[in-house]
Amino acid sequence: MPQPDTLDRLFDTLDAWRHLPAFSMEPRTTMWFALWLPAAIEAATGHPCDPALIPEIPLRKGHRATGAKGANQSDKIDFLAMSTDRRHAWLVELKTDGRSYNVRQAQRMQEACDDGFDHVVRELLTVANASSGHVRSKYLHLMAILARWGVVDVPPSVLARAWRADGVRHSVHLGQITPRDRQPAPILSRVFVVPHRIDDLGEDAQTVQIPFADFAHAVPADDPLGARFRASLHRWAADEAGRIPPP
Repeated sequence: MPQPDTLDRLFDTLDAWRHLPAFSMEPRTTMWFALWLPAAIEAATGHPCDPALIPEIPLRKGHRATGAKGANQSDKIDFLAMSTDRRHAWLVELKTDGRSYNVRQAQRMQEACDDGFDHVVRELLTVANASSGHVRSKYLHLMAILARWGVVDVPPSVLARAWRADGVRHSVHLGQITPRDRQPAPILSRVFVVPHRIDDLGEDAQTVQIPFADFAHAVPADDPLGARFRASLHRWAADEAGRIPPP
């Protein structure tokens, strides 16, 4: 664990740099949010969340793409999370600046929820099968998480062929991976982690907003990293980037 002074330097730097015009806050803080996102989701929804998360989950464009070649392109959402009872799943988007809220992205997430979890998984398999090179083996790691969730079946032969004992990586046959037919399918909803609630977004059965102040309650105060992260969460919520004078 980093020493307290190192943690202070790290977060003090983030606190200062987030006000700069070309500094992107979200990719630098995603890991901190990921550590306590399952606890924050449970607190917000009442459903215990599996600690395993899938970051940068691709949503296949399909018929929404412009031109046939773009069908297997995808829109990336920050996280896919699953409840421990496998009855609920969440598409999670993190916004460290409320002004970066993207209406089109929120609509795309809603479209995925309307399509349903099983459809999203089938489309994900299509994207994986259309991939090439080293990316295919990375998709195997993603599929392994889905398999642990009981969402897909990954034949042992697929893993054995991809990583043989001779140390040589061979062709990856993702086409043998199949979705499991489970009824009922998990209910897919949207979660937005934001500095403050976004009025235009609203909240309903398929939409949950977790303001930073609420997220902070899910972060342990007796953990050195957690305590320092909590302090910055409250600061980021209180002072919007660029809206306060320089020190």
